Amino acid sequence: MFLVFLTIPGNESLLKKELSHRYPELKLSFSTKGLVSFKLPSLSYSVTGPFFYSLLYGQFLGKHKAETTPAHFEILSPEIPLSYKYDVSSRQVEILLNNHEIWKIQTDYNFFEKLTLPVEVEKGSEFPSRSYLKTKQILQSLGLEKDFRNHQILDIGSSPGGNAAYLLNKNNCVTAIDPAEMDRSLIGDHFTHIKRPVQEVAPRELEKK
Repeated sequence: MFLVFLTIPGNESLLKKELSHRYPELKLSFSTKGLVSFKLPSLSYSVTGPFFYSLLYGQFLGKHKAETTPAHFEILSPEIPLSYKYDVSSRQVEILLNNHEIWKIQTDYNFFEKLTLPVEVEKGSEFPSRSYLKTKQILQSLGLEKDFRNHQILDIGSSPGGNAAYLLNKNNCVTAIDPAEMDRSLIGDHFTHIKRPVQEVAPRELEKK
């Protein structure tokens, strides 16, 4: 039996390292931009997600040639010839590879499905930008929201500060790097703003924060 993982193109090696650390018995079967598959050591062997570098994963059900270009497929990335179609009722995903081969997967975890879940905020809440909600949604979808506290976080390209606002509200210390202005509501003991492009910031400056 095989497991197939979709990932953001460029993160294939990171996904492989994550899986080899958590499940060293998995054997790499196939890898291309945006997709990695593994062979399970036995039929009874199972893995449990979510995985940080996996957008979705599931059991490989089979593949077939695409006679014509299928309709209603979502593009994973404009940089690669890979797209997918997700059926909510069956939780099955069809992946179109190189416009001529379709892989079918029974999903165990689907990041895109998680991102359709509503994000709850207190009535009357205000934040500098929509990235506040995006950060909350991502952590919620990964099941990390409750435990994402008391960290030292580097926020690059952070203006106007929606992401930083969310992280500060979770009792984290945030160092923001951005030449643009940050929202004044962020000012406090746990927030530092380095008002320069990240390319101009030396590592020694961050060690002091």
